[in-house]
Amino acid sequence: MNIKIWGSNMITILIGNYSDVLNNTAYQNGPLDNQEYRVALVLFTYLKINDRLVDIQQSIYSITPFAKNIAKPLDPTLNTDAIVLRVVLPIICLFIIVIIVVIVRRLHQIHHPS
Repeated sequence: MNIKIWGSNMITILIGNYSDVLNNTAYQNGPLDNQEYRVALVLFTYLKINDRLVDIQQSIYSITPFAKNIAKPLDPTLNTDAIVLRVVLPIICLFIIVIIVVIVRRLHQIHHPS
């Protein structure tokens, strides 16, 4: 298989997604192992793929230095954003309702004194 990509064509790669990354290829990337990773970006101006591999002789690209920070993939079972939203959001909503009730009662007392 021979694929050429250049110009403003965009390739989005979602790490840990088993779906095809490049149309009409069998390339798939799977979930990351639980180990430490260093990250660098490879930016292509012209990308040529032969037999599901990047042809570095015929591609035009630039590679950033590896990041100084080492990252570990997040455990997908720990969805802290959802947990925080499930706990904090109802508390904030309840707080807003209490404030509205207090304001309405005070306004009612001011406009309708006994």
